[in-house]
Amino acid sequence: MHGSCSLCALLLFFHYVEPQTILQSPPFLSVPPGMAVEMSCSVEGTSNPNMYWYRKTPQQPFEMMFLSRGTGMLDDSPETHFRAERPGAQHFILRADSVRQNDTAQYYCAWSITVSDRMLRAAQKPLQELEGAANMSRT
Repeated sequence: MHGSCSLCALLLFFHYVEPQTILQSPPFLSVPPGMAVEMSCSVEGTSNPNMYWYRKTPQQPFEMMFLSRGTGMLDDSPETHFRAERPGAQHFILRADSVRQNDTAQYYCAWSITVSDRMLRAAQKPLQELEGAANMSRT
């Protein structure tokens, strides 16, 4: 009986876990030089993730174009031809007013959750406490 109750609680837990998905649109885009483009990315199932735009050309490795750590926030980027916008916690947009021939590439949106330094410090035990526990175990 006790084992079946544990299984019920475990099943209820997994029932409420929401999967994380990332949606990029359009999935494929081909436009002639001189045209404006807009690509959109949205994340579901997580709150306020870091979001990224990457570019991959046949001749070059993956290149991070933009990083956003939250709504309305963009880290500095050397990119001048494209621009990015983070209008909402789960939405990231990549735009160019006039694409060029050498903009031909694969563009990827990605997301991550990163624990802040403040949260890490709060979760870590002080070094003295850890050393004291190690000394106690030796005696």
